[in-house]
Amino acid sequence: MARFGILFLLSIWWQLHVVGQSGQVPAWFMDELAYQVGTWTTSNAAYSGNQEPMTDYIVEWSWGEHRNSLVGKLYGSINGKPTRPFWEFYQYWDPARQQAVFQQIGQDGTMGIGTIRQEKTGSTMIEQQFTHPDGLAFRMGHRHAILDDNSYQGDSFLIDSSGQWQPDRQYRWTRVPNTPDSASCLCCQAPYTDFDFWTGEWQVTDTTGTFLGTNRIERHLDQCLLLENWTSGGQNRGKSMNYVDPADQLWHQVWVDNQGTVLHLTGGLQAGNMVLESDWQEGAQATRYRHRITWTPRPNGQVIQTWDMLGPNGKVLQTLFTGIYTRWPRVGEP
Repeated sequence: MARFGILFLLSIWWQLHVVGQSGQVPAWFMDELAYQVGTWTTSNAAYSGNQEPMTDYIVEWSWGEHRNSLVGKLYGSINGKPTRPFWEFYQYWDPARQQAVFQQIGQDGTMGIGTIRQEKTGSTMIEQQFTHPDGLAFRMGHRHAILDDNSYQGDSFLIDSSGQWQPDRQYRWTRVPNTPDSASCLCCQAPYTDFDFWTGEWQVTDTTGTFLGTNRIERHLDQCLLLENWTSGGQNRGKSMNYVDPADQLWHQVWVDNQGTVLHLTGGLQAGNMVLESDWQEGAQATRYRHRITWTPRPNGQVIQTWDMLGPNGKVLQTLFTGIYTRWPRVGEP
């Protein structure tokens, strides 16, 4: 029975990794996803009114967990005040149908799903079937045409019963810069920039090269906050908020994971390394210890994270974690 199980798994591996090589995700679709990652905004002045008070619309796209799909959301803005999101979006490649799929879910339960196809280089067409919870069904089409690196034209169409595309709305979308204007950015100078070397998407291994997990470190709130998103190769997941407190000009980290672990760390840059430590804690047999986590940037672009437990004399009692951070390959790289 065991031998049969091994042969079955080998058969599955062969089908997925050898036979399946002919059905890879097309390059145009991955290029389209990479282009869309980020935040985009457009004016709604042409359509704003009493029934539709939004003066602007904003859509945010981010990579899915495995960097082969996109997750997004759409919300409005009324004179600069954002609304709650009212559409969730998903884009992915369906290997069974060999099609790119665009799916969205509205706050009222409306579901839309359809396919994405390349019209020509830099231009895609989306055709979707929508269904409302009360049974109402309708079809819509969209054309996205890239204008330059930071703007694209988005046109929507109503598809009638005969399949004809009737023009509906037109929007020009503009990418929101990742970094704010330095002249007005309160967090664009030291010590707020001391931890910038940790931002990005990372694969994490131990010192032997064994995969430990992935980590995504994002800037938020005009670079005043770094948000960590950790996913291990097992079941562990965690997040941390990292920020400089103006009261003491020190870095603070608040870490919480799905195992109930909570850490509060404080510190700053020491000889080019970020060093954060916890307060003293009482362990077994009244042993006092504290946590110290050190992030060390390397010349090759990697970052080494070391988590130590220190005794009262400052010596390392135990090293709990050593992770080698390597930046996640960009689209098109091995």
